[in-house]
Amino acid sequence: MKSMVSYDEIQQKVQDETYLVNLTKLEEIVNNSSDVSKLEKNEQLEMFYYAIIISKKYDKSYDQVLTLFDKYLSINNLFEVVYHKFYFFKTVIEKKIFINELKIFDIDLAYGLLQKIISEAKVKNIVEFKKMFCKICIDMSSLSKYNVYQKSDYIQSALKLSKEMNEKNLYKTLIKIDKQLKTEIIQSMGEMTFDFPMEVNKSFTIIENKIRNAFSEVTTVEGFIKLFVNKFCIKVENMIFFHSSSEGIKSSKDVVRRNKSIVDLISWNTYDGMKLVKARKIDEMVDDYLRKIMIKIVVNPMIEEGVRKLGKHEIIEYLCHSYFVFEEDRIDIEFALNAFFDRDYRTFIYYIIPNIEKILRNILEKNDIPSYHNSLSNPQYQTTFVLTDSLKKLEEENILDKELLKLLNDKLNNPELENYRNRLAHKLDNNLFCYDCASDLLRILIVVLFCYEKNDEYLTIFGERKEIEDILLNLEEKMTKVE
Repeated sequence: MKSMVSYDEIQQKVQDETYLVNLTKLEEIVNNSSDVSKLEKNEQLEMFYYAIIISKKYDKSYDQVLTLFDKYLSINNLFEVVYHKFYFFKTVIEKKIFINELKIFDIDLAYGLLQKIISEAKVKNIVEFKKMFCKICIDMSSLSKYNVYQKSDYIQSALKLSKEMNEKNLYKTLIKIDKQLKTEIIQSMGEMTFDFPMEVNKSFTIIENKIRNAFSEVTTVEGFIKLFVNKFCIKVENMIFFHSSSEGIKSSKDVVRRNKSIVDLISWNTYDGMKLVKARKIDEMVDDYLRKIMIKIVVNPMIEEGVRKLGKHEIIEYLCHSYFVFEEDRIDIEFALNAFFDRDYRTFIYYIIPNIEKILRNILEKNDIPSYHNSLSNPQYQTTFVLTDSLKKLEEENILDKELLKLLNDKLNNPELENYRNRLAHKLDNNLFCYDCASDLLRILIVVLFCYEKNDEYLTIFGERKEIEDILLNLEEKMTKVE
């Protein structure tokens, strides 16, 4: 099959020819216009390019070339053709009429053309075409050929543009449509649930009970902390559960069982107060759900059993005397922990997040590393590290291990995951102030305060030690081969 001729190719040919040869070519095309419809698609495309390029180059036969446009029947639905035709027109009025006619013929083509024109911003009176883009998005939102998610995307694009132009009436219309679409989406979604196989649910229960038993046997706070911050492994029937400071479950494969549908590819981000649709793979959603399950079957039992056996006052006292709690931090840490054990999770969360950030700067200072930036414009001024700065510096200096850095980034800094710090700072949702969030933050506090107690060789085994050690050894050998 012969490849389609390109605009650039014909433009180069015109550039290489003389004025007389090009005008002769244009005259030939105009005079033989009655035979255009009989030509093959590629031949029509070649004549079209020659006609508009030569006519525009020498400002010749403009009206005659315009009359040719309706005769190029085989190519009038090609994006490249409508794109170059648009830029051939001399006036804004002609361009606008062309787009309005194109919209009737092929609204998707008109939408794509306007999108390209706006992105290039090389046409005069660009605002007029931005308004046309917003209006075509409104038209598309009423057509049954598009689903509600596509309509929402069109309206979102137009909303942004109308806001930039300060077109209040357009913006008001778009906001109204946007709310209607979101209401429709919400009503169609239903509640997202996961159906775990019975054997998995049974395994989760066994894991939780084994953790409770193990933590209820510790006799000192020091022993509780060491068990808390280090790794442990549990074998439950045919499942190995390996827990570290960052993640307790490594894979979601074969854990969830349900029929997949288009709804499985949709999840909701509600942290900014608006319901926004975001496409996600089912495995990502399961992983996210398992992260929350881990808090319930691992983190909560560890904390609850430790407190029940040792007492909250002893644990508070031990935590407040960590190497990384400075004197000026102690009263806040103690106040936050008392709030947690009094089930005042709102107060705990408000106090503990900024104090975790402060503790990370304390760790840097203990390692003789400044926790501030010198101002580039004025060296007399300094800027204290924000969380991102601290995490970056802790990683660069190899002070905290990768697992702990991942935990801190996931829970406090990653916009795709829990991001507790950002949600609190901007008051993005009230669902933050719950026991699961508070216990997860307490876990982070403990692991950070006593990260020096962590030892890569320290692994507690719950179950038959030899059997689990053999399984872990085989896993390590497989991972080494893959690497």
